[in-house]
Amino acid sequence: MTNHSLTIALLATALGCGEVGHDQTNDGTGGVVGTGGSSTGGGVGTGGSVGVGGSVSTGGAISTGGVVSTGGSSEGDGGTLYTFDLAGFGTSETPGLNIANETLAFPLALGPAVQSLSQANPGDLVVAYTRVGCWIDPVEWFGSDDSPPIELPQAEPVVLTHVTIDQRLEAGVTGTPSDLAEQTCLTLESPEGAWSPFLEPQTVTQLSADSVRAEFVIDGTLAEGAAIFLPTYTTVATISYRVAAP
Repeated sequence: MTNHSLTIALLATALGCGEVGHDQTNDGTGGVVGTGGSSTGGGVGTGGSVGVGGSVSTGGAISTGGVVSTGGSSEGDGGTLYTFDLAGFGTSETPGLNIANETLAFPLALGPAVQSLSQANPGDLVVAYTRVGCWIDPVEWFGSDDSPPIELPQAEPVVLTHVTIDQRLEAGVTGTPSDLAEQTCLTLESPEGAWSPFLEPQTVTQLSADSVRAEFVIDGTLAEGAAIFLPTYTTVATISYRVAAP
């Protein structure tokens, strides 16, 4: 069992764009690293209509209509499904974890299979104000000597096979739900503490007029932790991942 530190370095400059995938500030300085706290930094982007369509530039399929359930745990030949329900970070009117320039990180396969998290009870979820997205190279970006460390709880390596992330496009943010998924990427921490190149979603499913699911199918990778890089402004409703049976 090892205790690895996930290091988050703050990007020196921001991209001055009002779309969902780019920072809209340009102070180029400091930042706050939080553990399970509420999202911080910047306001939402400029107004625009909420779309319901769009294509996936990563080569994945896009579908519309029915919601595929990710809640609950499932054990057996398919392994175990772990789910973070983030509705408690928001309100009854706007449930979910509001993201404004943050990155999410967590150890794998710790705690109950189903967790309802909130600002008061963040569990092992780390919310870090980073002001970076999928345009960076995570292999080079992690490990900077100048960055404040984020301590992930110790976890045994597990074989990860699948990750899904459900997001919602808030009113006033320019873009479409499919834009949110296209600007979402995943990196995994190996047992040796190295971080993988970004993985892109293979499948994008539009769940409603303003929400979308990004699905990552992983070829049985051995990992201890995961980090999700997101659009500048989004709301994350649920994170689920499946680990193979021992």
